[in-house]
Amino acid sequence: MADIEWIPLTEEKPSAEEVIFRVENLSLFTPERFPLLKNLSFSIRRREILGLAGVAGSGQKELLEVLSGLRPCTSGKVWYHNRELTNLSPEEVREQGIAIIPDERQILGLILDFKLKENLILGQHHRSPYCRYFSLNHRRIGTNAQRLIEEFNIQPSNPELETAALSGGNQQRVILARELSQNPGLIIASEPTRGLDLAGRRFVHLLLYSQRNNGKAILLMSSQLEEVLELSDRIAVLKGGEIISILSAQEADIDRLGMLMITGRNL
Repeated sequence: MADIEWIPLTEEKPSAEEVIFRVENLSLFTPERFPLLKNLSFSIRRREILGLAGVAGSGQKELLEVLSGLRPCTSGKVWYHNRELTNLSPEEVREQGIAIIPDERQILGLILDFKLKENLILGQHHRSPYCRYFSLNHRRIGTNAQRLIEEFNIQPSNPELETAALSGGNQQRVILARELSQNPGLIIASEPTRGLDLAGRRFVHLLLYSQRNNGKAILLMSSQLEEVLELSDRIAVLKGGEIISILSAQEADIDRLGMLMITGRNL
């Protein structure tokens, strides 16, 4: 994706469009009835990045699990393009056109002893064009790998290499390549730059911003306030499993977000 380096992050935000993703009164309780998420409600428009800011343990992990289909919610609704997606399986979530970039890339995003080319079709391996009559189409798998390796500049560029041999930054590129190559309408990105160097973080930021400008809706979960402030059109503050405030990018700054995250009070 050589052209994304020319997209300035300071570019003026385009006007908001229609809401395509909604979460309504979402709650999650443990079997002992301890609340992990409490009546969360938010929406994301096309061509918008909604940042989710909160200290560790505020509910981001649980929200990602619910939205990606790994954990059923206790109550509430999830809507995408006016279709209810509440408590679908991970495969069903992806089939709706939703990309998931998990925070734990080596556990939830990749199978490390799989080849690079195999991880690039993970979740699609049972569907055409990669599978036909229960047999893998190795030519198509190889062609797809070469295209994505070049497009996302994955190094080393050998599709036969075990994914465990790649650096953390290049493992993240594998996940991004796989998820974004499916042309999702919604991208849920959790800690997308965790453990990356400056160049890797810049690449991910530009890539997400490019996706947003191409009409995608993005939910960005990050513990890095600078990242949330730099990329987001609006910012929801999560504390104790509740959204306590949603601010526009113009209203938010690092001091105000920090105060909300720690004390629950505004400046």
